[in-house]
Amino acid sequence: MNIAPETRPLLSIIVPVYKVKAYLAKCVTSLCQQSYEHIEIILVDDGCPEGCGEMCEAFAKEDARIIVLHQTNQGQAAARNAALEIAHGDYISFVDSDDYISPDYYVSHITYLERHPEVDISIAGIQNVDEEGVPLALSPFQPRTERLSLVGVEAVSDYLLQIHFAQGIYRAAVWASIRFPQGIILEDCYVIPEICQHTRAISASYVGTYYYRQRGGATMSAFTARHLACFRIVTEHHLAYFAQTNRRLYYHRLAVAYIYSWRHRKLLTHMELRDYRSELAQHPIQLKELLTIRGLKHTLRLRLLLIYFRRHL
Repeated sequence: MNIAPETRPLLSIIVPVYKVKAYLAKCVTSLCQQSYEHIEIILVDDGCPEGCGEMCEAFAKEDARIIVLHQTNQGQAAARNAALEIAHGDYISFVDSDDYISPDYYVSHITYLERHPEVDISIAGIQNVDEEGVPLALSPFQPRTERLSLVGVEAVSDYLLQIHFAQGIYRAAVWASIRFPQGIILEDCYVIPEICQHTRAISASYVGTYYYRQRGGATMSAFTARHLACFRIVTEHHLAYFAQTNRRLYYHRLAVAYIYSWRHRKLLTHMELRDYRSELAQHPIQLKELLTIRGLKHTLRLRLLLIYFRRHL
């Protein structure tokens, strides 16, 4: 006997919309065609100047499950936050408006979360595609059928730093008190410590596929001085958290920060670079721990060893 959609848990799908006119119809169509039908689709028109707001309203007339919010341009973080404030779902999912998903993306994950109340996030597969939607060879999370389960802050944080943010189907309770920081790029990465604090366990099966479009004009297509400034903010936030919860990730993030300070030094003035490295020097390195901690890449360990000895010469 088939179960009526309205008796299933409600899923809220949050989609910020800005300058994606060429891709928006593909994205929304993929959401409306989900085999899991008990959904609300929240389209947030973030002051888009190219008529996307009107497109969103047209979609809403065709499908009653679509809700449209309009706001002046405030960025993706503010758009997601606005949608979180009105979301009614038992589960939350985020989809970027230039991406799209397979018809089976949600059904097995919602079913699994219903059957496993101890799990807070279920992760699906991801396929990188080019601007035309053609699959690219490099996709970090290829589909597979067996489930991977991770329990505890250390395992959860290790995994969350590897995945593309939008892959997760979250229990709404995870987001009850979490909002994205406005005004910075990398807001997805910034909230990982908060998500870890509210997540007991993650499961991943990679049934269903998130098609992640690689665009030349996308937010992360080029690394700028603004990216570096936001990276510094995120790094400080992560180091404070991982110093107490995941020492391997603490050293990993610290080493990467030093690498970025060198690789992108031309984006900074002499004074800014000095301040950045002074900032990093405030984070301690314990030699014995660094030498014995497991799972840290050899190149990162060597980098930190060099830094440790420079500090103590």
